[in-house]
Amino acid sequence: MKLFLIVLFTFSFSAHTCFAQVTSAPRTQITQEEQELLDQGEIGTGQYIAGGIVGTFLGLGIGNAIEGTYMPKGLIFTLGELGGATMMVTGAVDCAVDAIGASITNSSVTCHTTAYTIGAVVLVGLRIWEIIDVWATPPSINHRIESIRARTGMSAPRAAIIPLMDPTHGSVNGAQLALSFQF
Repeated sequence: MKLFLIVLFTFSFSAHTCFAQVTSAPRTQITQEEQELLDQGEIGTGQYIAGGIVGTFLGLGIGNAIEGTYMPKGLIFTLGELGGATMMVTGAVDCAVDAIGASITNSSVTCHTTAYTIGAVVLVGLRIWEIIDVWATPPSINHRIESIRARTGMSAPRAAIIPLMDPTHGSVNGAQLALSFQF
């Protein structure tokens, strides 16, 4: 029973001081965009690594979706890469049809590679941009969130279980162990 009361008292005291620290800090105004960024939260290490690897090797905005940054850049990568690949296929099919037609009529091939070339440039350009984006954007977002919190006096959300030693009420050599829960 004593242990329960000590844990309860410690919890209530820790929770009170934790919330008092958060509410007593001076707050500055934040923009709607900053509030949305705070609501979205930081991108975790697992999300960052998984999104970076998938975005590097698969593309199509999938890495951005894993990292939680799909809109709007991930959508740009999805539509742009599909559009570039479609242009490349269209250009290749056009050349293949011209080659088949030329072989049937015994004439020279008049393959126009403009669509294929534009599609290849778009696809390669977007892939390079996406690879850079999936590795560079999450640390940038996390840094912005940290700077907003520092500027406004907010602390990062945290939960902790802290072991405490109470030397005054103990059963073994005057010491007792308790846990403090902080949110």
